[in-house]
Amino acid sequence: MPAFAALSRERHAHQGWKRHTSYTFTAKEAVVPLVGAELPKVLPSMPIAFIQEQTHYQLVGVLSLQPGSNLLVSASGQWLGPYIPVAWRTYPFRVLRPQGSEQSVLCVDEDSGLIIDAANADERFFNDQGEPGVAIRDILNFLTQVEANRVATQRGVDALARVGIIEQWPLQVDQAGQMLSVTGLYRINEVALNALDDQAFLELRQHQSLPVAYAQLLSMNQLTVLERLSQMQARRAEQMQAQQQANSLGDLDSFGLTQEDGILRFD
Repeated sequence: MPAFAALSRERHAHQGWKRHTSYTFTAKEAVVPLVGAELPKVLPSMPIAFIQEQTHYQLVGVLSLQPGSNLLVSASGQWLGPYIPVAWRTYPFRVLRPQGSEQSVLCVDEDSGLIIDAANADERFFNDQGEPGVAIRDILNFLTQVEANRVATQRGVDALARVGIIEQWPLQVDQAGQMLSVTGLYRINEVALNALDDQAFLELRQHQSLPVAYAQLLSMNQLTVLERLSQMQARRAEQMQAQQQANSLGDLDSFGLTQEDGILRFD
């Protein structure tokens, strides 16, 4: 589990971080949060959906139809899609708003395995004068822009919910020959969208909700991406299992009995 802590001189003055070269930290994530600005790049890569969180819906990219599985990352940690969502390109950093505060702060995942002593780090959090380093300032500036877009995106998603056009997305997945229903994903009801009156449609325009709605509808064709990746990974698992069995048989072949000079020997 991530352990995000606010970046501070008191806590991190003598630390830095290694840049991640693997996406294995996403291997058990079936969805990833999205912001509106990245939808044009996300659209060719994965299905887009909504999930329900307490009192609102959140816009997400769908990485697998099975919880705890990410089909877009390989066993070696390589990202398999053409676009890496911004939420993970900036790992182990995230801008979060502490409970009861109206101001967001830059946080770092202290359980990422990337936080090390400054002397051995790719980048230091703070320079010798105790000021944030150039890399930290760049990351904070970028994530501040992302956070502003996230807030705007959420307003758009909330407007879609208010006009009543978000519905459950009925999906099924084949698991060992058994078709199982997928729950917890939501989509745009296209019929309801097209039937909106002028006032509701204008509300969606005002909150920039329409690009989100249309992106979600268009992205549903990308379910085939998940199907192909699932089949590819299944074949890869079968090949690895067959190789392991072959190696075991090879070991048994070398463990044989031969007879020489009336003596049985283990080769």
